[in-house]
Amino acid sequence: MLTGILLTGGHSTRMGRDKGLLKLGQKPMALHVLEEMSGIVDEMVVSVGVGRKCDYEPIFAGKARITEDSKDDLGPLEGIRAAVSSSNSDLVAVCPCDTPFVRAEIYKLLLEESEDTEGAVPIIRGFPEPLHAIFNRNAVERACTKVVERGGFRVSEMFQSMDLRFVQEKRIREVDPELSSFWNLNSPDDFRKAEMILAESALEKSSFSLAHTI
Repeated sequence: MLTGILLTGGHSTRMGRDKGLLKLGQKPMALHVLEEMSGIVDEMVVSVGVGRKCDYEPIFAGKARITEDSKDDLGPLEGIRAAVSSSNSDLVAVCPCDTPFVRAEIYKLLLEESEDTEGAVPIIRGFPEPLHAIFNRNAVERACTKVVERGGFRVSEMFQSMDLRFVQEKRIREVDPELSSFWNLNSPDDFRKAEMILAESALEKSSFSLAHTI
């Protein structure tokens, strides 16, 4: 089994509220990601900040379980730990909520690359992307706990105690040529650009459908 873990993060001062709740193309941004991931996982767990569960329940009712962080201010590390502890699978696929153009194909690739290891992590523009990764559930839970216990907070600190395979960008581009999966919407300007892309995509689909009915 494979569990998808959707990290929603907390309140974004630049965006005015939780990014996962912001509507993009008529639905919350987090829902775009969940729908893409749902095709490759056996269950979805949505990780939210302390006290945020009630905000996300109406969106994900019947689609995913929701877990809250046990502590504030630990960032995605605590989000991963909390979600993993409720997983029913041996493997987990981690993805942030602010990447609405994520492609499921990269997780299929990472799943293949993770065989005989404790996980697979992409290297994009020279840096690891641990929030787009496949991990062994038990191994990542142990690693998260160790980092938190010694006062750490960076997800990359888990690498010190895990046997991971790092997948180079060239390989990732074979399934995601434009690296759209790794575009985080971090500002209102990013959000406007994403809205334009979705609108253009919808127009192209509409034109294609019309052409095939004539």
